[in-house]
Amino acid sequence: MKIKKIKNKYKIEFDDREPIITYDDIILKYNILYKKDLSDDLIDKIIKENIYYDALYSSISYIGKKLRSEYEVKKYLDKFLLLPNEKDNIILKLKELNLINDTILASAFINDKINFTNLGPYKIKQELEKIRVDELIIDEAINKIDSNVFYEKIKKIIDKKIRTKTKYAGNVLKQKLLGELTILGYSKDMICDVLNNINVNGNIDAIYDKIYQKYSKKYTGYDLNRIVEQKLYSLGFSREEINKKIVH
Repeated sequence: MKIKKIKNKYKIEFDDREPIITYDDIILKYNILYKKDLSDDLIDKIIKENIYYDALYSSISYIGKKLRSEYEVKKYLDKFLLLPNEKDNIILKLKELNLINDTILASAFINDKINFTNLGPYKIKQELEKIRVDELIIDEAINKIDSNVFYEKIKKIIDKKIRTKTKYAGNVLKQKLLGELTILGYSKDMICDVLNNINVNGNIDAIYDKIYQKYSKKYTGYDLNRIVEQKLYSLGFSREEINKKIVH
């Protein structure tokens, strides 16, 4: 029997059977380095325990690429042929190493979403719920975030969208922005607080010119004015703004 170190594993070679690749943990547990040969019973134990350590170290690698919730790790372990107690032992071990910690995960997840996405607190909470993080943990982590952070995000999103939705104004624009920001996961109260302090009047001159050019090819006089007026009104411009622009 020969034993070779291969990175963080050991290769046990035999004269009369296939070699076994195993781990430091097993080598030390059974004091294999000092044995001249291994019994069939011990070889069977090594092969069975290899499954456990394959699952353990694969899980550590899985978590190393990205923080995972306890639920995600449990689902990941399903692909290994583990006994229920072995799966529980791995989860316990990973918790002891602080590699599974849903409280830390929730805080990191929320900060990433705030810094790199437009998502609001409700949508962030939904995403954490999908990976089965406890609701109390989620709420506690979100409540630690200063509400001004979300207000500032709403302001930036609205400023950007106002520049892209140049054909809308007034209440129509507000309703569109309210709908889109609600879908992103912000509360209606927060959105309205910001909208009530932002100018959403729009550029009636530019929109009027576009509408007028489009419909003047087909209509004239009263009919043209009526259609242009209706279009401007449907886009959210006030009656006062329209009357200033259209002279009857």
